[in-house]
Amino acid sequence: MLDIIKGSEQYVNECTEMLIHSELGRQYFSREGSALHAVREAAESDTFYVAKRQDACVGFMYYLPHGAFHAFPYLHLIVVGETERGLGTGTEMLRHLEKLVDTGKLFLAVAEFNPEGKHFYEKNGYVQVGKIDGLYRAGVTEYLMMKELK
Repeated sequence: MLDIIKGSEQYVNECTEMLIHSELGRQYFSREGSALHAVREAAESDTFYVAKRQDACVGFMYYLPHGAFHAFPYLHLIVVGETERGLGTGTEMLRHLEKLVDTGKLFLAVAEFNPEGKHFYEKNGYVQVGKIDGLYRAGVTEYLMMKELK
């Protein structure tokens, strides 16, 4: 059984390791200390959630309540541990977030180097609404994805 709970400082090290060992981490957080800084920032917020299975941290997510156009929630980070990928953990985490936010729309960006991620979001009802070259890193295109929440 997967439990999704509010994250805290106690999960920072586990979540940092997960981020470092993800493609997102390799592409955007390879500079020494940058992954730790990002996860600490998340842990200091009220919008940091951890997925746990049998008391082990298996994933985390961090969203910005008004991060998209200063009006809609933006999923800033979602990471699923390597051993959990393909088991529905990411889908459960998305569903949890979608129930938390009450704005009608949820946004996220997925990089072109992550076609599996883009497919995952599309499979979960997200549609590409934009394309931004060099948003986070020069030479990398991000696809802006949105889901209309019911």
